[in-house]
Amino acid sequence: MSIKTIDAEFVECRVRRHRWDPIPDDGGHGRKYKESRSVRRLTMRCERCHCVRHEAWNKITGDILFVAYDYPEGYSLSGEEVKPWDLRREYLLRLDRLDGKIKLSR
Repeated sequence: MSIKTIDAEFVECRVRRHRWDPIPDDGGHGRKYKESRSVRRLTMRCERCHCVRHEAWNKITGDILFVAYDYPEGYSLSGEEVKPWDLRREYLLRLDRLDGKIKLSR
C-alpha cells in the first residue's frame, strides 16, 4: 500500500487523529491485565477507519498499563517511509481534487 493509494479514511485518521467510540472489551489483548479493583480495561473502535484500540489503566494511579491496536486491512504503509508532512500534503491534495465536494468522512 502506498500513500497515493491508501483509503481516504486512513489518510484522514493518520492526519486528523482517530474518532474513538467505546466498545465492549473482548479480553483478548493484554491478558495479563485483567479487570479488577485496580485495573480498568478499555476498548475503542474508530468510527471512521475501524481501527481498534485496547488499553488497561491503573484505577489508582491513572497510569496506562497496556496499549495495543488492531489495524484494518490496508491501513499499514509498511515498507514505505512516510513522514507526517507527506500525509498532510496527500490529505490536502485529495481535498483540492474534490473541488469543494468533501467526500472525506467528517
